[in-house]
This record gives sequence, C-alpha cells and structure tokens, in this order.
Amino acid sequence: MILLFFVAAVTLSVYRFVRHRLTTGAALGVAVGALGLQLFGLWVMAELTFANMG
Repeated sequence: MILLFFVAAVTLSVYRFVRHRLTTGAALGVAVGALGLQLFGLWVMAELTFANMG
C-alpha cells in the first residue's frame, strides 16, 4: 500500500514539475511515462522476488 502512495506522489510531483516549465499536454505525457517506468520497476521487483522463492 505504501508503494502505491509513493508511485502516486512521484507521478504527481513529476506532473507539477513539468507543467510549471512546459504545457499541460507535455506534462501529462511525461507523467504517464514516469508512471509507466515506476510500474515496470515494480513488476521487475515482483518478478525477482517470486524467482527467489522457488
């Protein structure tokens, strides 16, 4: 649960940071990219965790 709050906080922070410097559309694109990278990282972490269980 804490990881989900962290992912949401980082995504929102990236959106606000980029929106302050660029347009809203660019900020949404960058925020979606950041969210995708975070979710990919969580997936890799889960795969490595389950691989070590067997």
